[in-house]
Amino acid sequence: MDLIKLNDYTPPAPTTYTVDYSDVNGEESGLEDGTTYLEQVRADVPEIKVGWTNLTQSQAIDITTIMANDIITVQYFYGTMQTAKMRKSNRSLKLKFIDDNGNTYWNLDFTLKG
Repeated sequence: MDLIKLNDYTPPAPTTYTVDYSDVNGEESGLEDGTTYLEQVRADVPEIKVGWTNLTQSQAIDITTIMANDIITVQYFYGTMQTAKMRKSNRSLKLKFIDDNGNTYWNLDFTLKG
């Protein structure tokens, strides 16, 4: 089963995968009678933290090329497959090792926000 799809690209199965939902709220306001009012701007906004260990150079290039887009259509698993337009943040690409043949292997992780 595929956990995540970035635009139309299905990456290898991630090593780490977390989906969080949160609400986006406006400023809290106080009324004259002492009650507070909090306006909800958006409810159930997804945030996905995903990472891979030991990607090949070509896999790392494929994923980072897609991540160069400002907005990404993401299909992700949360009980069932969901779809959202998301933006990227907190990206990290780390060289894991180079084998005797000169092949490189990478760790990659990033956060997607709805």
